[in-house]
Amino acid sequence: MASSSTPQADVDRPAPHRLTLEGVDGPPAEIDAGAEMRVTLRVRCTEGCLLPDPTIDIVGSGGDVVPVKVGAGEDDGTVELVMNAPRRAGVFAWSAVARHETGAVVHEASDPLALRFRTLPHETSMAVWDVPSPVVAQDSTMVSVGLRCAAACSLAGHVVRIVDEQGLTVGEGTLGELPLAGTDALYWTAVELTAPGAEGVASFHAAFSPAAEADLAHADSQAPFSLRTTGRPEHVVTIDVVNKDTGAAVGDVEIRLGPYIRFTDSAGRLQIAVPGGVYDLSVRKDGFSAAPMEAHVIADTSIRIDGSAVPTMAEIAPNLTSFDGFPWG
Repeated sequence: MASSSTPQADVDRPAPHRLTLEGVDGPPAEIDAGAEMRVTLRVRCTEGCLLPDPTIDIVGSGGDVVPVKVGAGEDDGTVELVMNAPRRAGVFAWSAVARHETGAVVHEASDPLALRFRTLPHETSMAVWDVPSPVVAQDSTMVSVGLRCAAACSLAGHVVRIVDEQGLTVGEGTLGELPLAGTDALYWTAVELTAPGAEGVASFHAAFSPAAEADLAHADSQAPFSLRTTGRPEHVVTIDVVNKDTGAAVGDVEIRLGPYIRFTDSAGRLQIAVPGGVYDLSVRKDGFSAAPMEAHVIADTSIRIDGSAVPTMAEIAPNLTSFDGFPWG
């Protein structure tokens, strides 16, 4: 009669121990796309084995193993893992599995532990500057557009657009390789657009929407601005600003001629081409004052503005009354 026997090695091999895996801290419910993410887990053996330096695999939503830096295990079985969140925005369900393959005792891998979190696109903000005013209707002009990521990411190569009141793109540009001088991460470009055909004030906005294939998720952003348009210049207005008490020319005076804002040169003069019409004319300079007037422009026109020296703001400031401590709030 045949008999069967069990190999001695099988008889001596102890039954495998089970590993358990539980979450201690993290992942966060929401995190910026691509940001560093820390997760603390606890690995234990059902039979109480010490588990120095266990192996923990993190498997992504697509089944790929996620690169992880695993810290040294603590006596209570806790282990900190450091990894990067996905660079795209969305909801993710990763899983963690613990293994321990060294020592005389065989440990079976733990059941998967779900790690669920949402990644958010990086917030962005826009700025528009160097907006000329006014611009001749239907002429082309340039504005500067800047874009910054809240995490100070490089935004070089991204496209920004200028959009009109009808939602039509009227200009676009590609952000340069370097941030604007004096800023840490404001990437910018000059964008050309054509002024509207009608005279008046037109509204626009700069817009950013990242391309679908962008490597890192960023949020959309907008920045409104307006542009004043005028008719084509017909006449040259020459303005001279003089101190009536001394007869000296006054330079660097801000001149407002209707919608036009210009400054006198060192000789106290400026020349500006404008359409015919009636314009309010006023001046502004700290320490200088002149009465406003009306300018009737029906041909090339010369205007002399006589003003006087007045106390500067720095001279006035010590005499201003402070209301600190008064009972009204």
